[in-house]
Amino acid sequence: MLITCGCSKNLAELQIKDNLNFIYGEDIYYDELIKINNGTLLNTGKINYTDVGYQEINIDYIDIKKHKGSIKVNINIIDNEPPLLSLSSNMYSIVNNDIDICSNAFYGDNADRNPKCIIEGVYDIDTIGIYDLIVKVIDNSGNETTKNIKLHIVEELNNNSNTTNNKVDKLDEMIMKYKTNRTMIGIDVSSYQGDIDWQTVKNSGVEFAIIRIGFGHNSEGKIVLDNKALNNLNNAKEVGIKIGGYFYSYATELWEAREQADFIIENLKGINLDLPIAFDFEDWSNFKNYNINFYDINNVAKEFMNVLKANGYEIMNYGSKYYLNNIWDTTNYKTWLAHYIYNTDYDKDYYIWQFSNTGEVPGIRGNVDLNVLYLD
Repeated sequence: MLITCGCSKNLAELQIKDNLNFIYGEDIYYDELIKINNGTLLNTGKINYTDVGYQEINIDYIDIKKHKGSIKVNINIIDNEPPLLSLSSNMYSIVNNDIDICSNAFYGDNADRNPKCIIEGVYDIDTIGIYDLIVKVIDNSGNETTKNIKLHIVEELNNNSNTTNNKVDKLDEMIMKYKTNRTMIGIDVSSYQGDIDWQTVKNSGVEFAIIRIGFGHNSEGKIVLDNKALNNLNNAKEVGIKIGGYFYSYATELWEAREQADFIIENLKGINLDLPIAFDFEDWSNFKNYNINFYDINNVAKEFMNVLKANGYEIMNYGSKYYLNNIWDTTNYKTWLAHYIYNTDYDKDYYIWQFSNTGEVPGIRGNVDLNVLYLD
């Protein structure tokens, strides 16, 4: 459709392009919407949008005679992706106790910030038995995901806590298993490991350490420096262990991510890292209460990492196999994979693999996470 300005001075010819329907989450650029002859578009780059549905986009332009004009273009943002739902196939509740099945599920959506969780089927919390139910999560575009579950109303819960997993991954055995001329063996630590004898850690074969810098924002809205961070960073580096960092983030807003990145930059002055800083978001149990979608949380992670990158730091995103496969955008950043198994089947690229959280390392009291870093 060819459009010209009603003003006789304006020489620009504007042609709105066909099919202005876009999938939610994809990048949309101004020059994808309109073609201009005898002039120049003043709006460049990506269009910012947050919601599904029709959006009115204002585009400014200037013609060859330097006359300015503007035009409004309607685009349609479509969401055809079903929500994500993760829930055990069997749930147990003691008779006469209230149970909120949806609160025990993890669910969220790529676009809808408040998808609805619905339980279909009948059950009686006052009667012992097994009830077949359907858990359904629906977004505001009508996409839905369902799962069949069995709700067991029981007299008492079986306590199998005595079957504690006593597996310990000894560092020397893991070095034999994973060390090659293309890998490095390392750990990640925080204040939970207490005081670390870094020379002994180095002598045991550890080549790198990813060290928690801090966490936040906490319940008081503050960012907290790990009280062992600076000692761990300096002492590990002093004995010749390569160091990187991670920040345990509760950020759900862009400004929080920027503040956290700025906090890291301020506190790491004078400390030269050898490895990236990771964004570590794991608060998935509360995700459904945050009024955000998967697109939002990816933008939060990108904001955090891009601020650090702009200040000269290498960056990476941390996640378990499930969340890397289903939520995180893994295309533009290095990945730190958490998958506690001896042979991972994660099929995307990853830079570091955290394969155990029950490592035994000389110089550290208690369990510690073990990692493999893959060299280029």
